[in-house]
Amino acid sequence: MRRWLPGVLVLLVAGCSLPLPSGVRTAEGLPVEQQRSGEVMQVLPPGPKPGQTPKEVVQGFLQAQANADDAHAIARSFLTPALAQSWDDTAGVQVYLSASQTATSLPEGGASDARVQVSAHVTGVIAADGAYSPRAATSTETYSLTRSQGEWRLSVVPAGLRLTPADQDRSLRASIVYYVGVPDATGGPHLVPDRVYLPSTGSPATRLVRRLLQSPSSVLAGSVADEPGLRATSVSVDGAGVVSIDLAGAAALPPSAREDLSARLVWTLRGLGSAFRGLRLQSDGKPLTVTGQGPVQDAGAWDAYDPEGLGVNPPYFYVAGRRLRASPQLQLPSTTATAGEPGHRPAVGVDAVAVTPDRTQVALLDGTGPGLVTVRTGPLRGPTYRIAVQAVGLTSPSYGTGDRGLWLVRRKAHVSLLAVGQTRLRDVPVSGQPAGALTRLAVSRDGARIALVIERGLYVGRIEYVGRTEEAADRLRITGLQAVAPGYQISDVAWESGTELVVVGSSGPAQASLARVAIDGSVVEPLNIAAQVPEHLTACSAGIVFSEGSTLFAYTGRRPENLGTGDRPAYPG
Repeated sequence: MRRWLPGVLVLLVAGCSLPLPSGVRTAEGLPVEQQRSGEVMQVLPPGPKPGQTPKEVVQGFLQAQANADDAHAIARSFLTPALAQSWDDTAGVQVYLSASQTATSLPEGGASDARVQVSAHVTGVIAADGAYSPRAATSTETYSLTRSQGEWRLSVVPAGLRLTPADQDRSLRASIVYYVGVPDATGGPHLVPDRVYLPSTGSPATRLVRRLLQSPSSVLAGSVADEPGLRATSVSVDGAGVVSIDLAGAAALPPSAREDLSARLVWTLRGLGSAFRGLRLQSDGKPLTVTGQGPVQDAGAWDAYDPEGLGVNPPYFYVAGRRLRASPQLQLPSTTATAGEPGHRPAVGVDAVAVTPDRTQVALLDGTGPGLVTVRTGPLRGPTYRIAVQAVGLTSPSYGTGDRGLWLVRRKAHVSLLAVGQTRLRDVPVSGQPAGALTRLAVSRDGARIALVIERGLYVGRIEYVGRTEEAADRLRITGLQAVAPGYQISDVAWESGTELVVVGSSGPAQASLARVAIDGSVVEPLNIAAQVPEHLTACSAGIVFSEGSTLFAYTGRRPENLGTGDRPAYPG
């Protein structure tokens, strides 16, 4: 169903410094020396000093982990020679609040052995694959030390890194790498973004390419197509901004796989901003031919793979007087949903709306409460719409890609799918669904993820294929649910991009407002909408539209703009 519209949509900037949900932004106890290299703050912590106590050695080791140069060489200098060779600094990261850390010397030990127990409040965890997960827990770990040439050195330490939020911002960069979405018989190829944290050292182009050639992170695995195993033997960037990549064995790829790979690389390398102007591919030292492309692929190529599929300046839709309406750039024809009075045939009542990303199909909900709801579907331009299904307690319509059909909340408990060509709802299983009322859902336009509001908490999970049967809902499941925006009370949610959500919610006793939330929960950014109190919203890369009462407002980064009468806004998707 998805038709890919031309035009550049989303500017994704990898390498931005991002706050944690706790809002920590200030540097916490910077080490002695610093130097700035471009946009990356290089931290040069001191190494071990003669005569340090076991506690001082442990604290120095933790502080030194902020510098990743030479595989954390400064941190390794606090370890015994054997442990310095075997310590795994790639096993993930615990992000902790510096002010919460305590170090206590344990009484056991002798003249040549010591142990130190370190406790801290952990706010997040970054897995070895770069995926971030919010966490709110106290971590207690024990470090063992021994005498080495008369000085205390660590002999047993946990694998991975322990970083403060400030150290995380300096040592790691949030980056977006792309994978091909699971193919569907009714849709074209498209990409799915994966948000991961990568070390800030070395060439940005090299680290993006090497991460892209690995498997997707655990939060996305199972929701994207399998990729061929390739290895980059070299990555370089010339003065004109052309990234040249030599891939071992890539000449054996069929033409379609070369196109998919090119699209993934171009979209991922756009994260370099203006430093990326083009892509040159080679395989074992020879030019790699890609259908429809010259020797150098332009940085603006492959928009047909756009994860959103909305094109430039997409219209939004809304309800006014129980009639279907659209933003001024789209003139809707006279149909049973746009003309006449609800309750007088042939007019049909409209209380909520969803439109496919290609703007060909529409779903209209007549009724939104706990009673019977009628769902009508058909071509956006009508003139009439068939009754697709009637059921009690249907709300929150969402199309996602549109290829799989219409997603709905049923009876505040179930995620249901009205698959393309089907005439009945099927519930999609949700692994690990928390107890409580399910009030909202929103499917990402790339079709890989879903956001759920359960008991006013926000959860993001992935949509997986588990087989192919006659019923589309039978081959899907939702898994990997992760709570994001902890501490926020959420009433509505929409996808602004494949890696960012916008929510209506509040923290504590404050009145409801808007906030932008990274899909992994690593960022929660309140948005200033002045005195407005939003109730429903929609979003895409073109902007945010929300309603307060029966009035619509647009938010584009400044004061909200009054758009006139309307409610239940919906961008396609």
